[in-house]
Amino acid sequence: MGDQQYDLSAKLRRLMDAAGNPSTERLAERIREHTGTGISGAYLWQIKRGKRANLTLQHLTALASYFSDTLGVRITLSYFDPTTPVDEPWSGTADVAAEPAADVDERAFAEAMRDRGVRRIAARYGSMDPVQQRQLLAIADAIANVRDDRDPEPDR
Repeated sequence: MGDQQYDLSAKLRRLMDAAGNPSTERLAERIREHTGTGISGAYLWQIKRGKRANLTLQHLTALASYFSDTLGVRITLSYFDPTTPVDEPWSGTADVAAEPAADVDERAFAEAMRDRGVRRIAARYGSMDPVQQRQLLAIADAIANVRDDRDPEPDR
């Protein structure tokens, strides 16, 4: 395992602890129910134990969406970047910690990404250097946060 302060397994353990420490099987089930993204408990267990660290963008997006909504703390894709400290969502600036959880727009973004080539992006992500990875995550975060000002009240 890498530096515990930045380690993906430490981040997942921290998020799971904050969410009541569900089993990895239960967490996988909740993520599937919440986001529609298939992820297995065994795969989450391997990540939690530091045996795997190669999540797809689809899985990262599902984790961010699920934990954002569950914890009421904004978890962005950048949190999973190796250069981001484990405690960032809880320590950072006060206004970031006070932001509401991800809303329907972020889930819609995640669904759109799955439908429009997330596998292609994930394949390229693995071949990028750390700077390029951070840039891609920042772009994805910015896209996820864009709201359509032209239609503030969608038709019901």
